[in-house]
Amino acid sequence: MANVASFTSRYSPHNILAILGVLIFVAGTISAILLIINTPDTLQASPSEAHNLKKDASKRIYIVPQGSTSRKIGEELVTFGYVRSGLQFELLIDLMGIEGILAAAPHELARNISPSQLAALLTVQPSIPGLVITFPEGLRVEEMAAIVEDSGFAKAGDFLTAIENSKVPEEFKTSFPENTTLQGYLFPDTYEIALDATPEDLVELMLNTLILRFSTDIIMTAKNNNLNTHEILTLASIIEREAVLPSERKMISSVFHNRLRDGTTLGADPTVQYAIAEINPDSVKIWGWWKPGYEITITDLDIDSPYNTRIYPGLPPGPIANPGLASIIAAVEPDKTDYYFFVRDVCADDNSHLFAVTLEEHRTNLSRNEECQ
Repeated sequence: MANVASFTSRYSPHNILAILGVLIFVAGTISAILLIINTPDTLQASPSEAHNLKKDASKRIYIVPQGSTSRKIGEELVTFGYVRSGLQFELLIDLMGIEGILAAAPHELARNISPSQLAALLTVQPSIPGLVITFPEGLRVEEMAAIVEDSGFAKAGDFLTAIENSKVPEEFKTSFPENTTLQGYLFPDTYEIALDATPEDLVELMLNTLILRFSTDIIMTAKNNNLNTHEILTLASIIEREAVLPSERKMISSVFHNRLRDGTTLGADPTVQYAIAEINPDSVKIWGWWKPGYEITITDLDIDSPYNTRIYPGLPPGPIANPGLASIIAAVEPDKTDYYFFVRDVCADDNSHLFAVTLEEHRTNLSRNEECQ
């Protein structure tokens, strides 16, 4: 009886449940580790799923953003076709205990490696020799090409050829018109590029970055405003060229949305500047890709181009520049206003604009500007 009493004392129902809980946890952890590490095919994406990668590419550069979490990294690796499940990759990081030592830097990743090897690589601060190239928002691809050449990475012509030979990402293909260029689809950002990378690699990285920034929320909000992805980028590119002050982006967007709703012309001078450069190469030689507003003539304003939103209603056929995220968001989330006009505030001389609801108010603003000139 003493033995039985001793056993029941040491192993009460409460203790037995606790022990079972520990055993279940340990068994589950071991199973998870074995599942993820020993059977990587359940996590690693198949070649057919890696639609954002070149099928013949053995390596690529992946940049871990500063402050990024394992969940965010897992989501991005799913997008790039390296893993099948972001959640499982996050679990793997937790099990390996490396959440806090993921290196925010560019990593050269091979295609056919296991998820555990992939996770381990992301903890190493790589010493990949490379260049840092920064593309400001609102540039044409030709201007981006000049930056690429100035950096010493590649010739401008080779970069433009890489753009011409690249295809629009699958995520944007549905609304992408035929015979359209990738103008507007190269996301402006700061990129660190390996010295042995090619212009094609840089273009692919810029397109993939657009995919990452173009969230589902943006797409859904755009649909509520009856805009598809191509139209979002087109409108965002105009906003990018018009707005100088970040605080005015959504207000300028509201003017364009009000005009689109009414089916009238947008009257955006940047579209005229774009049309001039497309039609008149001599203007580009003299003024660059964007003829200054003070040099635009009446003849320029009447130039016959589908990009000229002073004479053709609605949006132009495509983006006139490559917009940043703030302008993309402004395009789908305009302020709620009744504004129909805006003009630069000459008197303030701070890059701000004067907004008006009626033509009469707009004319008053124009007269006010004349007094300050």
